[in-house]
Formats: sequence, C-alpha cells, structure tokens
Amino acid sequence: MNEAIELACTETGNGPAVVLLHGLLGNGRNLAPMARVLADEYRVLTPDLRNHGQSPHTETMDYPELAADLIALLDKNRIDRAALAGHSLGGKIVMTTALLYPDRVTKLVSLDMAPVPYAQTLGDLLETLQRLPLDTIRNRKDADEWLRCEGVEEKRLRGFLLQNLVRDKDGYCWRVNLETLRSQRQTMTGFPDTAEPWPGPALFLYGENSDYVLPEHHAEIRRLFPAAEIEEVPNTGHWLHAERPQPIADRLKKFLAG
Repeated sequence: MNEAIELACTETGNGPAVVLLHGLLGNGRNLAPMARVLADEYRVLTPDLRNHGQSPHTETMDYPELAADLIALLDKNRIDRAALAGHSLGGKIVMTTALLYPDRVTKLVSLDMAPVPYAQTLGDLLETLQRLPLDTIRNRKDADEWLRCEGVEEKRLRGFLLQNLVRDKDGYCWRVNLETLRSQRQTMTGFPDTAEPWPGPALFLYGENSDYVLPEHHAEIRRLFPAAEIEEVPNTGHWLHAERPQPIADRLKKFLAG
C-alpha cells in the first residue's frame, strides 16, 4: 500500500463527483474555468498534486503514490466512485488510478497524454528554474526577463512557470518542489506496468499541434483502455483546455452525461 498524503483541494458544485487534475508545474486553479462549467451539474474537486500548489512536499513522487493520494482524497470526501479527468501529468495519474483502483472510477478523461514513456525533456527546464537567482529578483518582471534570456522564449510558458514563484517575508521562493521534480523526472516521464486493462468509458482528447499523443500511441491506449474514444482537437497544442476552454469543457460535459 502506497503512503498517501492529504492534498489541498478546492470544491464547487453539487451532483456526481468529478475530479480534475492539473499537469506538471501547475495547480488546481489552472482548471478553474472547466470546474465552473461543470459545477452546475457536478460536484467538482480540483486538488493540487503533491509537491505542487498548497499541497505538502515529499521526497518521492511515483504514479502509485499519486494514485493513492487521489484515492485518499475520495475517501476523505466520502466519495465512493468518481469521474476523473487530468491534463498531461494529471492524465497519467487518472489512468493509473483507474488501472489500480478500477472500482473507484466511473469515467476517465485524459487531456493530451498517452499511457506511454516519453523522452526526458524536463531536466533542462527544471534546472533552469532552480538557477533563477531568487536573492536578486525584485519582481516578476525581473524573473520573466531572466527566463527569457535563459532560453525560455515562449511568453505564455514563462507566465505558466512563474505562477509557482511566490513571495514570503524573506523574498521570492518556489512554491513547487523543484528538487523532487528533478529527482523523480525519470519516473514521471514513464508509465507504470499494469496487469489488467480498465474497461470503463474513457475519452482521450489531444491537440492537433501537440506531439504528446501520436498515431503510434493509439494501440497502447486501446490495449489498456479498450473502450477509449480518441479525438483530435483542431488548432490546439498541449494546453488545449487553456487554448479552447469552452469547447473542451463542453466536450467533457457531453462525455460525462453520455
């Protein structure tokens, strides 16, 4: 049994339970627009993953642990079964949870993620964030400019990363646990071996301009999730729910109601 931790979580709405999980270096607030759309018909929980947001920091972070955190969240809120939706890292967590705890999941949605290993591209970015000179940063504009000069050219990505930069009485610090994310990056880019597929309703949405879900990944998706619907979302990249929030929320709502 994996040791679970208590996740910080926001809840809204009433009805059947739906849990929305953010991706790497994000937090539950990233999914607030989707939660608002669903809240008129569902009880929506948006937790912060361990080592993210307001949730506790730990030295380890593998998928069975992350799934156990999610089950503990359901138990704490007296939820027997829930629909799970996750983006990127969150997508792998909801997949793992369905495979390890099949009786606790009613439906599954993965946003731009497949149950496959990926090349390790996280190390350089996490190292860059760790090198940010926190003792000399005066404001977020300084931090943004420093990241730009260090090769993080996309403005939207810099803004996403800097949501993790917070100020305390001693100055700026990282809210996310960069040390653990670096040490566990090989685990996070992989996917755990599981024996039995999960037969329940599953929806895999992926961005047309993203390379996270490729045609060669479809066979593995269908092997582990034989009832999966796999759909491309036109004119979107990896952050499809941020680029097209209303269409993604509407599609999620339709799937949950089906």
